[in-house]
Amino acid sequence: MGMDTVELLIAFEDGFGIRIPDAVAEQLETPARVIDYVWSLQQGREVSVCLEHRAFNRLRAAFVAEGACARRDFRRESNLGEMVPRRGRRVLWKKLAAGRGVKLPELVRPARVVRGLAGIVVAVAGFVAVVGSGTGPAMVVMFGCCGIGCGVLAGWMSRPLANRFPPGMDTPGALAGYWAAHAPAGLTGPAERLSREQIAATVKRLTLEFCDEHDYREDAHFVHDMGLD
Repeated sequence: MGMDTVELLIAFEDGFGIRIPDAVAEQLETPARVIDYVWSLQQGREVSVCLEHRAFNRLRAAFVAEGACARRDFRRESNLGEMVPRRGRRVLWKKLAAGRGVKLPELVRPARVVRGLAGIVVAVAGFVAVVGSGTGPAMVVMFGCCGIGCGVLAGWMSRPLANRFPPGMDTPGALAGYWAAHAPAGLTGPAERLSREQIAATVKRLTLEFCDEHDYREDAHFVHDMGLD
């Protein structure tokens, strides 16, 4: 079982709030099997709930409690960019995630910063190619490690600049949909169950973080069809 598959299984565990035994994990080779397994764990529970509605209500309560906005201003179509200034956005995100238990997408760096980081990596790679052409393999390896180190350091130093909403995640409605799809376990009580459609939607959303849309089918093999290692 490769790293991609292991990380995906961990994402399923976190999203559904379950523990997948190793013996079972080896049998979960397709999305359909994951859906069937999660569904089987919920038998005997009460009827399913509307996850997005519950996520929206909890988001609104958390935003209001942190003083980010008034309750009347927190609507599904509200503009988060206008509601939450960039300067305090990272702090608010941490408070909502750690203190309020809200599941949110990670903030991203501005496009110009991403382009700058890519430029650094390309420049270092070009330098390695020029300098390394007249040296031995050991020097090439050393320069290569230095290049990788520069890229990692630049990425770490630019973390405070990650204060933009990911594409499509700039409204409360979008955040509610993200929470419902990525961590439904945090929205249900111990006696409540998800519908099969809700489970399937979450499995798909989590799987697409590791593969392309055109590779996804519920009967597709994670390794052989989707290319996960």
